[in-house]
Amino acid sequence: MKLKISVFALFIIFSFSLCFAEEAIIIFDQEKGPVNKNIFGVNLTGYDPGSYKRMKTGYAGHSNFGSGIWDPDAKAPAREAMSLIRKAGATVLRFPGGCGAHHYNWKDTIDKKRNSFLYGLNEFLFTCKELNAVTVITLSEFEGDENDVRNLARYVKSYFKGYSAQPIFFEVGNETWHGDHRFIRSVSPAWYAQKYLRYYNAVKSAEPDIQVGVVLGEDKWNNRVLSLIKEKCDFGSLHFYAKCWLDNKEIRAAAPEEAFRETFIVLAAKQKRLNQVSGQLERSAGRKIPLAVTEFNSLFPGHKSIPFRHTLGSALLNAELISFFLNPQNNVSFSTYWQYCNSYMGMVANGFDGTAKTLLNKYYKRPNFYVFNLYKEHFGQILLKSEVSSSDGFASKKGLVHYLSVTASKDKKNKKIYLMVINKRMDKPVTANIYLKNFPNKNKCDAWVLNGPGIEATNEMDHDNVKVTRKRLRIDGSPFTFTFEPHSVTAIEIRKE
Repeated sequence: MKLKISVFALFIIFSFSLCFAEEAIIIFDQEKGPVNKNIFGVNLTGYDPGSYKRMKTGYAGHSNFGSGIWDPDAKAPAREAMSLIRKAGATVLRFPGGCGAHHYNWKDTIDKKRNSFLYGLNEFLFTCKELNAVTVITLSEFEGDENDVRNLARYVKSYFKGYSAQPIFFEVGNETWHGDHRFIRSVSPAWYAQKYLRYYNAVKSAEPDIQVGVVLGEDKWNNRVLSLIKEKCDFGSLHFYAKCWLDNKEIRAAAPEEAFRETFIVLAAKQKRLNQVSGQLERSAGRKIPLAVTEFNSLFPGHKSIPFRHTLGSALLNAELISFFLNPQNNVSFSTYWQYCNSYMGMVANGFDGTAKTLLNKYYKRPNFYVFNLYKEHFGQILLKSEVSSSDGFASKKGLVHYLSVTASKDKKNKKIYLMVINKRMDKPVTANIYLKNFPNKNKCDAWVLNGPGIEATNEMDHDNVKVTRKRLRIDGSPFTFTFEPHSVTAIEIRKE
């Protein structure tokens, strides 16, 4: 009898310690709404070669090849680049690309006899058709007038005539406040608002169902612009980069772990920015207006000398950004990663140098690509409420930043639960208890782990240095424990037996 009591007591103690472990992930049987697949968009580039005053040449790689997605000799998409964008699950395509749109004249890009802009408007729209993707076009705020914009709206709609196309979005300009990189050094909110209203009215008079968005940035700019345009807005266009307070010199001197730790801390505080901007829009228009994050990525100072943008750490930061955008409370309609292939921040690359000679080189996948691929292959259709309970993490002035973050979903048939878990701890694994509410005790479980040798690891030399590995396990009861590797993104798929 004493032996039985002792064994029972040990069982109670074990269960108690398990349930009250420091790290816990709780998945509730509470739906938050459908998973917004339009969060997984990318930018394609088709710059005007003279976009930047200091770089009048050398941009033909963008305008003629789309940075590697288009083969102008074959007049068709480059096969491997298209295959990889499908594997990334890109649902939204934005064009012609950031500040390269400032002086982009779309009429110069559609002439069949042209010698430049060989990846022009028609080729971009063809790419959207091929991928059944949402079309996002950045309008030039410094080139042309409202008549050009009206004709563009009609042209784009006619291109998709008879085709069951996805929605079409026009955003008026790109970070317009900083001028055109040529002769205009800055732009006032009032100037932009007037230009925006002329363009908005022109588009709506021609094709009312095309959605028109306003460029947003800092509060002072937003408040003035929105006070002038009021309700004439279909979405607010915002750029959201993960960056920290360290400058170029400090990042060079810091250990990679320090640079990424500070960035994770800043990013945690920055999440509130989405709600703030959404509130500005709503107060101005008198109704709820969605946000579109038309550029996002990690962002570190410097250019060629700092490769952090292509590291495993950058992939973790982008996974965290995606979790923000998927949260319905943040009111994000769509987002587009900056940018898909080659160039400065491409998620895939093949050594393309802007000429036909290197166009068809074999591609390799950078860590950021795998984040998109994990979501495409191992995430459901319905978001679930989830939370992390922890007493450990990065200490900051505004509180604790948990090492673990989780986004959860399930399939429509309620037979699978999916978790996307980021472990931001860089020095050792984190073991957590995972609680599943109202799900059978016995389940099959597979996990796909994105990881590499360290937070600073890249695939620039060894193309398999950062990769995804698969794990299989069996679950008997809830909670079950799972150990998350340091500096990793883990997709977990739990299936009912």
